[in-house]
Formats: sequence, C-alpha cells, structure tokens
Amino acid sequence: MKSVPQRRSTARTIRRAVAATAAAAAVIPLSLGSIAPALAAEALSATAAAGESVTAPGDVADGTTQVEPGVMPEPTVSPEPEAVPAPEPIEVPPAAQAVPEPAATPEPVPAPTPGASAEVAPASSDASPQLAAAADGPPVTANLSRPPASGWYQTRQPIRFVAEDAGRGVRSVTVVIDGTATERAGNDVTIYVDGNGTHTVEYWATDLDGVSSAAKTLSMSIDGTAPRISTAAHPVVALGDKVALGLECWDQHSGVQACDADGLVDGFLPSDELGEHTIGLYARDRAGNETFETVSYTVEAPPVRAPELQFNIAPVPASGWYQGPVSIIVSASVSDPSDRITGVHWWSRGPVSSNGDVADESGIAFTVEDDGVTQITYTATTAKGGSARGEATVRIDSQRPEIRFTEPRSAQPGKAPKVTLGEAAELGFECTDAHSGVDFCGEELPLLASGGTLGLDTTSLGTKSVVIEAADIAGNRAKATFEYEVVAPANGGSDGGAGEHPKPRPGATPTGTGTAASYTGALAVTGSSWAPLGAVGVALVAVGGALAMLRIRPKE
Repeated sequence: MKSVPQRRSTARTIRRAVAATAAAAAVIPLSLGSIAPALAAEALSATAAAGESVTAPGDVADGTTQVEPGVMPEPTVSPEPEAVPAPEPIEVPPAAQAVPEPAATPEPVPAPTPGASAEVAPASSDASPQLAAAADGPPVTANLSRPPASGWYQTRQPIRFVAEDAGRGVRSVTVVIDGTATERAGNDVTIYVDGNGTHTVEYWATDLDGVSSAAKTLSMSIDGTAPRISTAAHPVVALGDKVALGLECWDQHSGVQACDADGLVDGFLPSDELGEHTIGLYARDRAGNETFETVSYTVEAPPVRAPELQFNIAPVPASGWYQGPVSIIVSASVSDPSDRITGVHWWSRGPVSSNGDVADESGIAFTVEDDGVTQITYTATTAKGGSARGEATVRIDSQRPEIRFTEPRSAQPGKAPKVTLGEAAELGFECTDAHSGVDFCGEELPLLASGGTLGLDTTSLGTKSVVIEAADIAGNRAKATFEYEVVAPANGGSDGGAGEHPKPRPGATPTGTGTAASYTGALAVTGSSWAPLGAVGVALVAVGGALAMLRIRPKE
C-alpha cells in the first residue's frame, strides 16, 4: 500500500493529466472530439495501475505549470491535511466531456450567368483544394458524331452532354438550341438537333449549390432536303432543230454540287430521229442529297415554212397619189436554210391588167404606168411547198384637171362674147379631174375659190380677160383664160345682130377695169396657153376703131 504522500502526488498528477487532456481535446477536430475523453481516461487508468507517476506536458522541476496557447492554467491546489482519507473513485472532469464548436460552413458561391465566364472569389489559405475547384461549376463535354467532309449532316443529330462531378454533385445540364433553352436533370443528357439549316448550340451545367459552369458554344449544319430541277418546256421539237434543254438546279441550304442531263448533244436535245425521246436529269447538293428526274419530248417533221415577201416601192406621197409611173420590185426569202425560192409571180387589176413571173429566182421588177387605181397581187413559192401572198394598191394621177367656161356664151362661134358697158355680168366655170379629184378651182389672183361664178368687169369699154386656176389632189395644176369684150349700148336690134348686146342680169355687180374698145373672141382653154384668136381680135379692134373715127369726123 502506498503512503499518503504518494497518494496525494498521484491524485495531483491525475488532475493535471485530465486538465491537459481536456485542453488538448478543445483543439482536436470535430471528428476526433468524441473519442478524446475515452483515450485520456484509458491512459490514466493504465498509468495508475502500473503505479507510475504521470507528468503532464508543461511541468517543470520547480513544480510550476507552463500554459500552452489555448489551454486554461490549472488552479493552485493547497496541501491537504495529513489524515488519510478513504480512497475515492477516479472521475473524468466535466471539461474533458465538452464538445468543441463546429467549424463555420463556407457561404455558397452564386451561380455564374450562362455564356459568361464565372468569377470566383479567392479562397482562404485554410480552404480545402476540393472546394476551390468546384467554385466554377461542373465542366461539361459535348459528344457528337464527326461531321461529313462537306460540313453538312443529312439527318437530325444527337448530342450527348456529360458533366463532371466537382465534389458537390451535378444538378442539371442546360442546352440552348437556336435561342430555345432546355434543362435536363442529371449529369448525362442527350439532346437531338433537328431541322434544315445551320444551328447554334449553347450549353452549361449547374451543381447542387446552384453554381453554373461557363457556357460553351458549338455550331452544326443539317440539310435533309434534296435539290430541285427544272427545264424549259419543249413538248415538240422539229426534226433537225437545235433546241436547248434549259436545265436549272437549285438547293436552299447546302447548295448544288452537281447538275446534269444524260443524252444531250452539245447541250441540245437530240432531234435527228422522229418519235418520242426521254432525257435523264440528275442533281446532288453538298450534303449528298440526290434528285433523279426525266423529261420527255416528241420529234416531229418540221412544218412547211412560208417565204417572207418584200414589196419595194418609192415612198407614197402625202396625198396618196403618185404623179407618174411607179417602179416596183417584189422579192422573197426563206427562213429555213435547207429550203429555197422556186418562183415569184405578180398580176394587176385596174385601168390595165397585166402580170409577170420568174422561176428559181428570188425577185422580180415591173412598172405601173397607167393613171388610176391599180390593185397588185404578188406571190412566192419554195422548194418544200411553202407559199406566201401579198397585196398592194398603187394610185397614179399624172393628168392636170380640166377647166370649162359655161357663160356668158358667144353669139358667134369662135368669137369672144360681148357684154354691155355697165351691165352686171358673171363668168360661169367648172373644174373637173378624172382620178385624184379637184383640190382647188377659182381665180388665179388671188387664189380664191368662187363656187363656179365670178363677176366680170364692165366699167369700161374694151377687151378684157380673166384667168381661172385649178389643182387636183395629186398636185397637178392647170390654168385657163376667159376673154370678153365690153361694148357701148346700142339702140334696138335683136340678140346676135350688129349693135345688139345681152341684157344685164339682175343683182350683178361689175368688177375690174379696162379701156379697150375692141372685141376679141375667147374659148375655154386648159393649161396656161392663150387662145389663138387673140391676135386676130386685136387687129379687128384696131380696124373698127379707125372706121368709127372716120365715120364721125365732121365736114370742113
């Protein structure tokens, strides 16, 4: 049995060991805190059983205790009385059972905005490396089949998105296709991309704490539609004709890579054989989609082509009438190089009917000379049986219009009519044209149409004249001169006798002036020539005047 001092030393040693154990337990991690009291008690029991003294860390030779950081100092124990107390059971101080406070939980990092780089606050020096790596969100990998060499898929394509667990668990994967977002739970998601055209795919993952990874983007193109083919419409082709097919191909997405027709001859439809023919058409786009079609047409014997006719004549005057003979050339030509002109023929109907033709020549010349309206018909024929027909109208007026005087009438044929001095007398006349028609009929100066009558000048004695002019529509012009004699009034007598004069017409007004006292006969004259009796009339006037002067001279 131990002595009392030994028991006291042992008790003091136990208290110090328990205090040191409790202080050490205060800094042990939470995961070891629950087993620290048991280990301390087991160590103390073993030491006591062995009868050895236990020196707590920090004890020194002088009996003082060195306080370690974070350990409360042991209170000083006063000496106990010498009496030996009864043995007491060893108990673990309450301080040894205290549980340390749990470590503070780090605040969750906000999830980054999809498509932007995640910004993470710098981790503290005591943070674990695993938590620092998870601050950017779970990384995602997109897996899809290798695109064709053209870069275009022909069908819808699956994309598998796999997110890696960064330590806090993957909540979902988000995929945005052409602006439409889809979120799927889990870390392994498959999404199908469908529809023709080029698509933009954006994706990211989010962990259980709401932290998202930076968005990634990929692009892919799909063309599942075959190209289209069109041709010009050629249901019937003439034998031997060169007709282009007019092939066109187009594709809305990947574009046309090949466009061809099987059986063309230098780009033209075969036309050397009569009957039904078929041409194969082929198109392929860059994605590999193909189109096969056929086009059918019929080769027929070419129709007979009529020759082309040309009627060559001098320009028609504004009046529509030529003033003389007209030269005409009729020519023909063929549009079929394998054909030829075999003959040209013409005939006319009008003042004079005539005709003419040539064989194996392409033209013929003739002249229309007769005044009037002539209808001309002309034709041409070809070696293959083609024919053409044409018609034309030619109007010719080469004659001047005619002028005829109607009154006053002469009492003696071939002599100018006589009118009485101061008598109201009128000239009656008319103009005619056999072809184009009268355009003007009246006094020469001024050119005034007078409706077929013109007042005569009877204010003075003598022979007087009036010029009448006429023009037809074709432009031919004519003039005629009317001569008459103004005589003094006579007493008694009958019409036509010497000294007899026609009676004045009621309402007539004499015009013009004149002093000649002789009379000359006048006839209607066409053109601009004078009447041949004019000279004889002048001589008669002179003789008559001399006789009158001798008859009235007084006797000496």
